[in-house]
Amino acid sequence: MDTPQAPLSTLRSRAEKPLASTGHVQTQLATMLKSDVTIELPPQTQPRSGSFRNFVSRSISVIDVQGGALALRKGVSRTSDVHFLWLSRGSVQLVHADGNTRLQAGQFVAFRGAQPFQFRHEQSIDLLAVFVPARAMESWLPDWQAAEFVTVADHQPEGRLSFDIARDLLDCQRPLQDSAAELVGETVTRLMARSLALTSLADAAAPADLAEASRRKVRHFCRKNLGSASLTVESVARATGLSRASLHRLFQGQPHTLMQWVQLERLEACRRLLAAPGLPRRTLTEIALSQGFKTPAHFSAAFRQRYGLPPRAYRATAGVRVP
Repeated sequence: MDTPQAPLSTLRSRAEKPLASTGHVQTQLATMLKSDVTIELPPQTQPRSGSFRNFVSRSISVIDVQGGALALRKGVSRTSDVHFLWLSRGSVQLVHADGNTRLQAGQFVAFRGAQPFQFRHEQSIDLLAVFVPARAMESWLPDWQAAEFVTVADHQPEGRLSFDIARDLLDCQRPLQDSAAELVGETVTRLMARSLALTSLADAAAPADLAEASRRKVRHFCRKNLGSASLTVESVARATGLSRASLHRLFQGQPHTLMQWVQLERLEACRRLLAAPGLPRRTLTEIALSQGFKTPAHFSAAFRQRYGLPPRAYRATAGVRVP
């Protein structure tokens, strides 16, 4: 997991800390999420009593937040974790690259932790966030990304059980051994994957949400074909059985057009490859072309605009040898 490593023998659940110290919570979240994090309280709103607890290990990390109204913004981060958010109280408006999601009490969502997002809630909430490595999730559910931001109900037993196990980590009074933490992480990941597999297809086909079902179908196809430089609106329309006009309507009102979204997905795929320590011999040109960019110059300019660093400098800061 992409977290600052410490011996697991030293890791334990933290004591509850009051949310009145918003700066403390913001710093802790920024460290765990590996990104800039901004927390804002509504105007003329006093911080309410609450708690912030977290548990960190290589195989699973957990955050439990209870408190009053606030808005949070998270930037792009260098992590390959999958994030799961579950609400047991309140509701949250989640804004992300794929659109907007309203998360109600008793529901959870899964998404890639590297992407930026915003969420806002105007009343007290009880939120549990669980982070597991993407490679672990993909071992149980290879196509999990097709189920991003599908809401899973509280009565779904596998999902509820996975969060119950994760929350128990926060109550550990003694450090876990390495093998125990690995086992808990694997168990929670497997249950999460099972819950998504059982829920996502049914939700995507729900007649009340045909537009979102079509968007998921389109995004799934595009993710499978990011490496094709010939991926265009026309080719997507032909492959998915939709017209150009239908595709335009599907993404109208979304944060990005279809091809803007495709470019963001390509950039994120390149970012992961650049940061992968097992792939030091691939040149920047090879990485760019493998994800559908037609020229290295176009890739470099787009990457710098998105992440604030040119690709070569980004890979150097990630500790991967540059050829």
